[in-house]
Amino acid sequence: MTDTPMTPEREQEIRTLDLLELMSDRAAPVISGHLASLLGEIDRLRARVAELEKDSSFLAALEAAGVDNWEGYGDACEAL
Repeated sequence: MTDTPMTPEREQEIRTLDLLELMSDRAAPVISGHLASLLGEIDRLRARVAELEKDSSFLAALEAAGVDNWEGYGDACEAL
């Protein structure tokens, strides 16, 4: 197995690859199903990363606004 990075171009190539033409009649549906699940997981993880990046930006903005000087900030940090 190689460590090929998942670029947008590589992902598009995988998503549009016609697996049914490349495999036996028995293997194609199984592998196609697993690939569909994997691509679904990639979509879910990308959405989660985007959500976390947004949350991180929001927290950075709060810190820049001086949230660390607000009452209860230390308690919130300790609760983590």
